[in-house]
Amino acid sequence: MKRRSAKVNSLDNVYISEYVKRQLEGKLFRAILDHKFKLARILVEGDVNVNCRLRTGVTPLILICDQKVEDDLRRMQLHLVRCLINRSADVNAKDNFGRTALTYAFLSGDLQLVRLLELNGSSSWIWDVNISFYRQARESVLIISDLNMHFHRWNSNDFAKEIN
Repeated sequence: MKRRSAKVNSLDNVYISEYVKRQLEGKLFRAILDHKFKLARILVEGDVNVNCRLRTGVTPLILICDQKVEDDLRRMQLHLVRCLINRSADVNAKDNFGRTALTYAFLSGDLQLVRLLELNGSSSWIWDVNISFYRQARESVLIISDLNMHFHRWNSNDFAKEIN
């Protein structure tokens, strides 16, 4: 007697593939947070979506630019950023606060990362107004750059209101 194989609904395959895709994207974010840059690079080279986002709008490129790493991991961090850019990661993607990877790289104080992002098409003008709640001061960052950076920070609500 002929054995029948189980037929799987193609719609189930779509849900399973979406589930696996989300799991791999989560592993990419976790690898970056844990400074496991080699694992993150393997995931990126394995065709994980490099423009995936968390609920806060953070992309893998934004997350890695926000990481402060020790000197022994710097080379691997820069290599992962290059790998993300080569896989068409959006260097001008903004999170829910309107910040780009360049903003986070600048705020983390990583000049090499800032230059790498600028040379790969990141917007060189950044205006970032972060509104703090509970009556705290408003913090504003202005970066004017083409590899010549300026940094301004105001802690006055009155001045920030005048600019807006």
